[in-house]
Amino acid sequence: GTDIFYEYTFDSLKKKMMLSGSYAGFNTNNQQGFSNRYFNEHEPLTQEQLRSDFKNQSEITALKVNFYLPFKKTTWETGLKYAQTKTDNSFLFENFDSPQWQIDFNLSNDFLYREQNSAVYISMQKNIAKRWKLKVGLRGEYTTTKGDSPSLNQLNTYHYFKLFPTFYLQYEIN
Repeated sequence: GTDIFYEYTFDSLKKKMMLSGSYAGFNTNNQQGFSNRYFNEHEPLTQEQLRSDFKNQSEITALKVNFYLPFKKTTWETGLKYAQTKTDNSFLFENFDSPQWQIDFNLSNDFLYREQNSAVYISMQKNIAKRWKLKVGLRGEYTTTKGDSPSLNQLNTYHYFKLFPTFYLQYEIN
């Protein structure tokens, strides 16, 4: 994976902008073989052979920009984030039917998954008395997902927007 980060301070009050990005990718390729033998006193030895091939390729990417904005009486924070996930899975199972291997369509499956998430937030913090702090904020997220199984001829998609309000009231004892 790869991560990048950049921070820039604007003034003496320490107002700053932070940029960050990350990428992670990985692959898997596993193969297995199975041999089953069945013994029955009334029938000859029965042998069954099965093999599997599992392939996975996944990528996750995220980009963020955040602002930390302290003023004399309040501190504001705001930012944007975009994240994307891609995952491709392939499960292939085959049974040995002499003299060749045959695909087992009941066990085999391909599955492709895509997700995109965009978020924006803003929050404000203020000292409201000597030992009391108040923080309020709101985050909005829009997400789209797509799950596709070509093997089963099945496609599921979702699109949704959600709001996440925040409210903190803090009393400092010492």
